[in-house]
Amino acid sequence: MQTEFDFDVKTVKLEVYDGPLDMLITLIRNEKIDIFDIPIAEITEKYLNYLTMMEVYNLEIAAEWLIMAATLMEIKSKMLLPKPIPELASEEEGEDPRQKLVERLLEYEKYKNAAELFKDMEAETAKLFFRGAAKLDIDLRPKIELGDVTAADLYDALNKILQGVDEPEVTVIKRARLSMKIRIREIMRLVDESEKLMFEDLFAEDRTREQVVMTFLALLELLKRQKIRIRQKHSFSPMVITKKQ
Repeated sequence: MQTEFDFDVKTVKLEVYDGPLDMLITLIRNEKIDIFDIPIAEITEKYLNYLTMMEVYNLEIAAEWLIMAATLMEIKSKMLLPKPIPELASEEEGEDPRQKLVERLLEYEKYKNAAELFKDMEAETAKLFFRGAAKLDIDLRPKIELGDVTAADLYDALNKILQGVDEPEVTVIKRARLSMKIRIREIMRLVDESEKLMFEDLFAEDRTREQVVMTFLALLELLKRQKIRIRQKHSFSPMVITKKQ
């Protein structure tokens, strides 16, 4: 199925966004999607496709993009669960998994619209010539609060691994060509060979931050394809990767 981010490497023009929220709100408005009824599976697929394109074109993927990817995967998994009986469900269980994301998107859009308004005003002001023109001294950048998102557990585990990676000190750096397809096959081989593959063990052979990020993206892709599952008995306990039957 063709998506907005399917591409031909010879002709692609990768859109540039200010961050994951900017990318999502732009996609939702362009597709004329009801922001209060987001088709999370479709949005997640397009978001991961965009991350894959960033990797293919060797663009640096900031932590906030990975956090949002994990958040979307978590919301998607919750949407697949059977809905609890209203009379028996707690307030948290009865809440739409998309609600917090919608609130963040609406807040971001509010600041984005304000920024565009002031930008237009600045452009109009620039056409005028008079003494003592006042400069706006307002920080219009949106203050993004992550909130109580359990997807952060996955990012925290990744961050611990990144902190333990030391980039080699060399005078000449030769960029190794990494392949998403090859890494996906390697992960599936490790899962097949081990009944319980620990999350940390998956990154054992990664020596650079680029390799760690590649492994993490490959892991998200396998989760999207429903080839594997990740389990954790309780907060801060080891994460175990198994093959989905």
